[in-house]
Amino acid sequence: MQSLYLDKMAEKTAAAQQHCAEEQLSSILQDNQKQQDYNAQLDVMTYKAKYIRMLDSVVDAQDSGLTELLDAMTAFPAMYQNMADSLETTCHQMAVKNLQLPKTEEEQANLLGAFEEMESLLSQLSVASSADAPALVQCSSSIAALQGALTHETAQLNRCETALDAAADLGCQQMSLQIDLSL
Repeated sequence: MQSLYLDKMAEKTAAAQQHCAEEQLSSILQDNQKQQDYNAQLDVMTYKAKYIRMLDSVVDAQDSGLTELLDAMTAFPAMYQNMADSLETTCHQMAVKNLQLPKTEEEQANLLGAFEEMESLLSQLSVASSADAPALVQCSSSIAALQGALTHETAQLNRCETALDAAADLGCQQMSLQIDLSL
């Protein structure tokens, strides 16, 4: 009879211990799920912050490049007028040697047509070379600045990801220690 009583007591104690262990396991699983949800929210917030910082740096680089381009474009009319005045002054001050004047009106018309064509080509060449050079230099410097900013931001993102991974590991370790202490 005593053995029957001891068996019943052992079964009852085992059932009570099993029930207590199941409750603790359920509590631990709920805490673990909450921690995973929190970590997921942190990951999303970190990604958003990184993306916003990257966009800010790109917009700043574009703004500085466009500002330089706008400054160059506003200075262009003055530079063009200055160049035109210089060319006109140079033409009036050129020495004339070995000049053969056309003898007929047809030769004179041909010569004037050739001069007009040459003047047109020179003006097109002048506009093409002077207009594009400053803008290209400023654009390339803006692109170089943008590339530098992008390289810097990439390094910063890598550092942030490393720090986030370390924080997640510490969070997991903390949860493990809390579970161990609760047992």
